[in-house]
Amino acid sequence: MIAGDEEGFAAWWMRCGGRGEARKETNWVAFNPIAFVLPLLKHCAADARKFMALVVGPEPASWYDGMLGGHTVSALIGGAIIGALHGAEIFPQEWRRWAEPQIEPWLRITDVVSERLRKEREIIALTERMAAPQEGGASLLHDKVYGCMLAGAIGNAMGSPVEGRFYWDIDRQYPDHITTVLDPRRLEGEDDNQMAMLLVETYLERGGLPVMARHFGKTWKERLNRDHFYVLCMGHAYDLICAGWDPRITGHWSVVTGSTVMCMEPTGLFHLADPEFAAIDASAISYMYQRGRDAIAATILAATVAEAMRPEATVERVLQAALDAAPKERLATFDERPFKSAYDYLRACLDVADKYDDVLAARAELYDKCLLYHMIDPLELWGFALAMFKIAGGDVRQAAIGGTNIGRDSDTIAGRAAMLSGTLRGAKSVPQDWKRLFKPESLERIERNAARFADLIAHKAQRMKVRQALRPAK
Repeated sequence: MIAGDEEGFAAWWMRCGGRGEARKETNWVAFNPIAFVLPLLKHCAADARKFMALVVGPEPASWYDGMLGGHTVSALIGGAIIGALHGAEIFPQEWRRWAEPQIEPWLRITDVVSERLRKEREIIALTERMAAPQEGGASLLHDKVYGCMLAGAIGNAMGSPVEGRFYWDIDRQYPDHITTVLDPRRLEGEDDNQMAMLLVETYLERGGLPVMARHFGKTWKERLNRDHFYVLCMGHAYDLICAGWDPRITGHWSVVTGSTVMCMEPTGLFHLADPEFAAIDASAISYMYQRGRDAIAATILAATVAEAMRPEATVERVLQAALDAAPKERLATFDERPFKSAYDYLRACLDVADKYDDVLAARAELYDKCLLYHMIDPLELWGFALAMFKIAGGDVRQAAIGGTNIGRDSDTIAGRAAMLSGTLRGAKSVPQDWKRLFKPESLERIERNAARFADLIAHKAQRMKVRQALRPAK
């Protein structure tokens, strides 16, 4: 077809392009409305009458196409696209007089967009302030991201040797309590650390775009080390993903464990100061290998980390963010428990923590009032981690000691409590005597990924500025 031949294009479109081919399986245009909209944009996107005439004008390619009204779908999508491109003025006045009363209830979406833009302006300002170099070179943004990853990994390695034990059993073997990392090699082998690093690297590969279950599933399929994870949940999801299942649903066939709570902090980091979006993305990612309470707990964790990333964050504000993100709807569980909701359970753990300033002294009452059916219950390990974080006042050392010596799922509890403390206080708060226990090459991946991830978060703020052009005029 000769370029600029509008009549020729219109004739071709009415005869062939806009009709599809009845011999093909997707002959109903609603199956692929984009294919019946995008070709028109180049030719008549600025002329609503011509555009709509060409969208709805072609005769149906088959009786099936005509019966189901495929043109309606294309017209809806096409109208939305040209309206977004040119504004309401693109449409004739007589069309608007009919349509505007119909859409009046929907126009409140502009308030939602305005509020989102306001929130993004706050996030941009915070991110730019945090990304500015401090005395000594490193930015606050880098310090917090690195502190989150480093403290979480070290706390996880510290709690690992006594995973699955009751605190009194730990006390019998270690009467002076565990106060340091007993086996530094565990940092490299723990599934918590592997999952967190793989999620960070998925974000890095996305280059600032959101990460969903399909992206994380692709990383698993290509790089997951099968020797270093819990087979009942992560292994099952991994096998389904490798077999071709959609990662968005594979978690529905796993037993409930704390596996997503082990690693969802990168989502909170990515959504700095934005707990709402952190929770949304964490839920979507979590359903790759968990469901139910585990997805809920991971959602709360991501929202809490997002709040802890604020430069002015405090222990109290971080804990309030956890409660704000916790659902108050009744829990659906197979066992009986005195807690109506995730919120009620976390509130109970924090009420116990309120009574103590010693992480070891709180263990007996936490067991008495907050112990759940199994040690890998995601709410228990997250509730215990929050309690240790609160009693420790955000101190990495004390949070990790408390999480380790409480037993149960101690590797994850210690890792989560230390991770949240490291996010709040930064990498400088991680005990240097603990850090020196590890081989430099063991920590190199964490340090490298933290630096790259901090740069990615700063770059994301710059991309968010593009949307600010959508801000409505005052």
